[in-house]
Amino acid sequence: MNQLATPRTDQHSFAVMTGPGSAGIGLVSELFGANAGLAPLPRHAPRNSEQRYADIFNATMDAIIAIDQDHHINLFNRAAEQVFCCTAEQAIGQAFDRFVPKRLRALLQDYLQGADQERQLWVPEGLTALRADGREFPVEATISALRLNGRAQYTIILRDINVRAKAEACLRSLQSRHQSQRATIRRSQELAGVVGQAPAMQTIFEAVQIVAKTDSTVLITGETGTGKELIARAVHDAGARRDRTLITVNCAALPGELIESELFGHERGAFTGATTQRRGRFELADGGTIFLDEVGELSAQAQAKLLRVLQEQAFERVGGSQTIKVDVRIIAATNGDLAQMVKAGTFRADLFYRLNVFPLAMPPLRERRSDIPLLWPGISSQCTHTNLASLWKASRRSAWSGSPATTGPATCASCKT
Repeated sequence: MNQLATPRTDQHSFAVMTGPGSAGIGLVSELFGANAGLAPLPRHAPRNSEQRYADIFNATMDAIIAIDQDHHINLFNRAAEQVFCCTAEQAIGQAFDRFVPKRLRALLQDYLQGADQERQLWVPEGLTALRADGREFPVEATISALRLNGRAQYTIILRDINVRAKAEACLRSLQSRHQSQRATIRRSQELAGVVGQAPAMQTIFEAVQIVAKTDSTVLITGETGTGKELIARAVHDAGARRDRTLITVNCAALPGELIESELFGHERGAFTGATTQRRGRFELADGGTIFLDEVGELSAQAQAKLLRVLQEQAFERVGGSQTIKVDVRIIAATNGDLAQMVKAGTFRADLFYRLNVFPLAMPPLRERRSDIPLLWPGISSQCTHTNLASLWKASRRSAWSGSPATTGPATCASCKT
């Protein structure tokens, strides 16, 4: 069923006489003025005004055809030539019915015979038209009427829906490609909050994507503030355990006598103050990931238990004898040199080799100064100093021992000196 509607306000029916030998200057101004909401041209209008209307008429992207009450074509713009694959010379004077299949012909006939022809008729869908070679194509149409010198004239605006659909599809494709390119740029410059386009950071980002697909143990090394915990989270979030728990333990923040209890739990009465049984971090992380920050601070006994977890995925709570099995991925981090600690005898060699399966070395910012512009918004937001030019110069000359998180405030102070 054809849908009848009030025409959209951004569509106007107007036509301008074209073709050699046309005697329709009056028709030009009357049709243009009446349908486009403009005053018609006076009969003494200069020739350049007529040409301006003709240029507008031929520049429109919609096919515009004017017919008389006998359905003969007297106006045919350039867009109509393209849509119907027919020149204006071939169309003018011919019956418009040759371009109209049965449904549109019936609709047009009903409109032409209607009593109220002052209203415009807009049919946004459900119609087709015929090209000169007989091919049928979908259209939306607007039809309007005008009486000129006592004779009825009708303007028909047609739009090839296929053209619009192709344009919309092309636009969606371009938007999708643009969004994809922007996402690719963002992914290449940032990972889990760590920003960097320097080669060293790009290597880290690529390594994270590789190791995240496995359950390998990861050892992240680097100075304080270089983003080790953020990289650990990125490995977890990009892996198969992303929907499970990520437990973070700062081994340096726990007293030596409590590290084992925190990691592996304890039984009631295991030591003074152990009034209840407690599950450790490894039990809480079962099925997920545990991140051991500053792993070099573990006591010798805790190192032995951690080694067993790595080897057998099993341990006993402090003061307990029952073996507990877990399925945990281990990511460790340190700002120290574990290899040197092994030589010094303060860290187990076998544990070091078990942790160092997939090493990730985080570079300090002083080794990737090209990333400072990317980090600038974060650096400047930490400083209340109003002279941003001084702050920028200070950020460029800063030693940057770690990251903006630790050295940004120092830079802010230095820009005031």
